[in-house]
Amino acid sequence: MLLVFGFLPGAPYRLEQYDLPKELTVGAVGGLSALYLMAREDAGDLDNQAIALWGFGIFGAVLVALVAKNASAGWRTMGMLGAVGAIFLLARSTSARIGPERIYCLTILLIFASCVIVLLEAYAAIPFLSSPGRRPGGTLGNRNLAARIACLALPLIWNRLIGTKHHAMQVGLFVVGSCVIATIVISRSRASYLTALILVIGLPMFTAMTRRVTWKPLAKSTYLIWLAGSSADLCVDRC
Repeated sequence: MLLVFGFLPGAPYRLEQYDLPKELTVGAVGGLSALYLMAREDAGDLDNQAIALWGFGIFGAVLVALVAKNASAGWRTMGMLGAVGAIFLLARSTSARIGPERIYCLTILLIFASCVIVLLEAYAAIPFLSSPGRRPGGTLGNRNLAARIACLALPLIWNRLIGTKHHAMQVGLFVVGSCVIATIVISRSRASYLTALILVIGLPMFTAMTRRVTWKPLAKSTYLIWLAGSSADLCVDRC
């Protein structure tokens, strides 16, 4: 939850007040994840995904060393990528034991919490937290960044929506999906609009083709989420 609520109060012109708490959290968790993975007996067993991550990290390190104009920023970025890679590998191995459903749900809840903060800021339910001219971005500080992160949640929500038959879970996912779409709409981020539109239209079509299921029920559920989320922009002032 520190990734969502991590925020340093102060003059709203410093990017570090949004980035630094989150980067420290990711770095600490990533370091612990790497140590745990190295301590395991099967740490040397690398599959294609792990090899690809290692290769990408080495390639990035070479680029930073050879062509980066700002070496400190370059190595900082590579450190974050390494930490995130370690967290991904640990989460992947953990999902085999506890089941991917829990990890999916926890990830969705984190993104949902960030979207709720953005919506509360947009409707003036909480004080403005994000940078002037970049509202509403909540504790992320930037509405474009908030919208892009919300776009990442759409495939996860869709995966859970078609994978559950529990009515309560479906209702909960509908609420979460509506808040995520509302965050994207309120952001007025054109790139996020396009990404969300492609996902909203494309995910049901892809599912219908790959799983040989009926198109209409899938389309109806995702379009209702889109409609509910889009209506949030009708009664909010421009930020």
